[in-house]
Amino acid sequence: MKLVHFSDTHLGFSDYNKVDPETGINLREADVYHAFARVIDYIINNPPDIVIHSGDLFDTHRPSNRAINIALKEIAKISQKQIPLVMISGNHSTPRVKTSGSIFEIFEIFDNVYPVYQSKYKEIIIKDAALHCVPHMATEEELRKVFDNLKPNSKVKYNIIIAHMGVTADVQYKMGEFNELIIPYGVIKKKNNFDYIALGHYHKNLLLADNCYYSGSTERFSFNEVGQDKGFIEVNLSQKKTVFIPLKVREMIALESIDCRDLNINEIVKKVEQLITGKTLGSILQVTFDNIKKHQYAELNFQKLRDLTKDAVHLKIICNWMSEKGKESTNTAIGTLSAEFESFIEHQDIKDLDKKKLKELGINYLSITQGAEEE
Repeated sequence: MKLVHFSDTHLGFSDYNKVDPETGINLREADVYHAFARVIDYIINNPPDIVIHSGDLFDTHRPSNRAINIALKEIAKISQKQIPLVMISGNHSTPRVKTSGSIFEIFEIFDNVYPVYQSKYKEIIIKDAALHCVPHMATEEELRKVFDNLKPNSKVKYNIIIAHMGVTADVQYKMGEFNELIIPYGVIKKKNNFDYIALGHYHKNLLLADNCYYSGSTERFSFNEVGQDKGFIEVNLSQKKTVFIPLKVREMIALESIDCRDLNINEIVKKVEQLITGKTLGSILQVTFDNIKKHQYAELNFQKLRDLTKDAVHLKIICNWMSEKGKESTNTAIGTLSAEFESFIEHQDIKDLDKKKLKELGINYLSITQGAEEE
């Protein structure tokens, strides 16, 4: 039995202010659609027995009309070829308020397409395989309970788990998002009696256990993903063989940082010019200024920097400021609110309160607040 496993396509994602000259839409949004379409093309030209999408089809639970239209057109191709597609909702595609309904309901109109989206475990039997689907749940407790109770179906030849979540081990495989769910690596390790575990949420292609893979995302969505190959996985269960199929996506380059301590304004700009030579065309660039003083930054020739990077999609600048005492201070890149809140609590002198519990409560309230705003 052959599978194609892909995930985290984030249809509808957009960033920066460049426009695709062919379509007139945001260039990064178009990049995401192109990557998705190339996966579908591969599936049509190399038909597997089953296609698996392990979450975050859309970038939001309320996608734009354009994102919905593209998803419907591409998924219709799979349906018409009579290739079974099993897809679960991830944290991005799951509304925080159940009464909102789910965009995934729309895919029930297709033959051969099996959307699982109601924050409940569901088993789907296709041919001689049981697919144990674990979409994004309301809480980690619910997720853990489902995983603890998962058992292979003895009536079929192959058993496959599809789940969308982070995993904590010596390294934490998570995205630092408000409503992500995380379970311990040991829980995954215990499921070695399943033939394949198809995970979504973490954007890097990764072998987590002998039978467990993150396929990774199909595009790069932040500079945390610089250097990561993007694509999907082709699985041959009978041969116990997996192959990562890479996709050619837009270049995202984090340039070598520039130590501005002993440089004047013109020298800083010259350093940037040297670093970006030959790397601007169609790429997304990030430059970091270490030990830069705020007056230096204010005096930088930004028009010159824009001219130097006019062929790039975007130039992101990160500054690690030099304090008045000559010590490097925190950079200007701000993390997610949840990460910032955790860091804030960690650095507070709290003697009579449980910091861990305080973090959990705060992040929960932040999540509820963001959910209410989105609704």
